[in-house]
Amino acid sequence: MKLGFVGVGNIGLPICQNLIKNGHEVHVHDVAPAALERARAAGARTADSPAAVARAAETVFTCLPGPRRSKLWRSGRRCCPGRTARFGAGRSHN
Repeated sequence: MKLGFVGVGNIGLPICQNLIKNGHEVHVHDVAPAALERARAAGARTADSPAAVARAAETVFTCLPGPRRSKLWRSGRRCCPGRTARFGAGRSHN
């Protein structure tokens, strides 16, 4: 399954690693370049934006630092520029 993950820091990265170990293709985005590099080293496919993750994945998970960032991500404002992709039929955000 093609999965997406926005936020691959201290909590998100281990989750992604387990998904990859279990055979999933995982597309990721994070605002921190070091976090993206660690995810790439674990086998994830990095994306330039949350919108690119949404286009590549069937389901997108977020693991962001706190409710304020999560709310901003859902609204598409400030926190994660580029999160303007619409989820097509059969896709979801968790």
